[in-house]
Amino acid sequence: MDDLLEEFDPIDDHANDLLQQPDTTDDHISNLLEQFGAADDLDASDLLDIDDSDLQPMGAAATASGDAIAVGPRPRRFANYEKCLTLLVTDGLYTSDQLHAPPNTAGARQQKIVRVYSQSALRELVLLLRDQWYSTPIAIGNYVNLVGELPGISERGEVVVDSQAADLLLILQPDVLVTCTHLSESSSCLRRAVLKGWVKEIPDKSQPNTVMLLGHLLHELFQSCALQNKWDDATMNASIRSLIKDNIASLWECQIDETTMHQQIAECVPIYQEWARTYMHHSAELGSTYSTHRGGPAASDSDSRVAVSKIFDMEENIWSPKYGLKGKVDLTILAQYSSHGALVQPFELKTGRQTQNTAHRAQLVLYTLLLSDKYDVDINSGLLYYPRSGEVVRVPRIDDELRALVAMRNEMVPYLTQSITPSRRPPAMLGQEFMCSRCQIQPSCFIKHRAIEGGSLA
Repeated sequence: MDDLLEEFDPIDDHANDLLQQPDTTDDHISNLLEQFGAADDLDASDLLDIDDSDLQPMGAAATASGDAIAVGPRPRRFANYEKCLTLLVTDGLYTSDQLHAPPNTAGARQQKIVRVYSQSALRELVLLLRDQWYSTPIAIGNYVNLVGELPGISERGEVVVDSQAADLLLILQPDVLVTCTHLSESSSCLRRAVLKGWVKEIPDKSQPNTVMLLGHLLHELFQSCALQNKWDDATMNASIRSLIKDNIASLWECQIDETTMHQQIAECVPIYQEWARTYMHHSAELGSTYSTHRGGPAASDSDSRVAVSKIFDMEENIWSPKYGLKGKVDLTILAQYSSHGALVQPFELKTGRQTQNTAHRAQLVLYTLLLSDKYDVDINSGLLYYPRSGEVVRVPRIDDELRALVAMRNEMVPYLTQSITPSRRPPAMLGQEFMCSRCQIQPSCFIKHRAIEGGSLA
């Protein structure tokens, strides 16, 4: 056992001295923060008593209309979390029956051994990062949030963090708030997601995007009518005129007149009205069918019905330092299910033609975390609505997808925290002609590739 301990004991004398200090007082935490480059003006007692209510109201939350979301007890999953300071990071091996395997052990797999100090529980832990968590780019001095229930702590304070720990998420540098929309697109191209966090694209004035403007106005029309629950012709036409008036400069930029844009928006009026007649009810029995992401009830299943009985908020902007995420939810709704009862959920409207976009699903899964954190209830699914196809999709929060998204967020964080210099490098270029030729941030990507990475003009 002593030999195994020596394999991951600190090899740096300075770090070893820190780990051997038994004191866990405020002075000890202050010393650790100073050694690892924390800000001088932070007081250790402040860091030990972080109150999330100062950042985001919990419990019953007031909305723009003055209503409040009725909340129940704290959710079982991901209710608690510990904020930890990373003290040491080493690599190691393990097998199915050994937490720590010697070098050259047959069948051994890699793991990352991370010693952390929990500022909330005032204890030291050794995290054994395996599976998708092994690639977490964690370094000494980084903060991590351990969100959820620890699967089990050994006598030596070791915690295995792997794909079997379904109720535990590891959030690297949670104070870096990653945009949910950017993160949801990272599965297809991490470089694009990072560059979107670095730069704000300046559209080409010679090629204004009429489709994007139309999608924006259709979003605004749906949200306005849904919040009022008024879908009659007079109300919707008045809303269209108001939207066109407010966006007249964008219409001129796209070289499209008000009458033409009014006609294009009006084409969706009967579609929205039909959706409202079908789904905007107080009873699931009066609602209609839905499909489910990755299997589940089919759209033709008469027992799978849902109705939207209430709209709590629109374009809700949520920041969560617990999960290191931020986002703006189209609608926060109360959905009545024939099989699941009443659930608070995020609702996203997608006006494009693509209904099998994995980024849409990923975005909604991340929104369930934001709403769960804000309203202190267990929100584990959301609804997508595609007006062009009329499809309503329920997207549950599936464990393996959620872990993959959080792991991808952790990979993005070091790129987002780099010093802003012309030489900072984004992730590697995807290099797929089909996707790269259609990428929205192609100019920034190609300029970086040419100027910093020595790419060619071809």
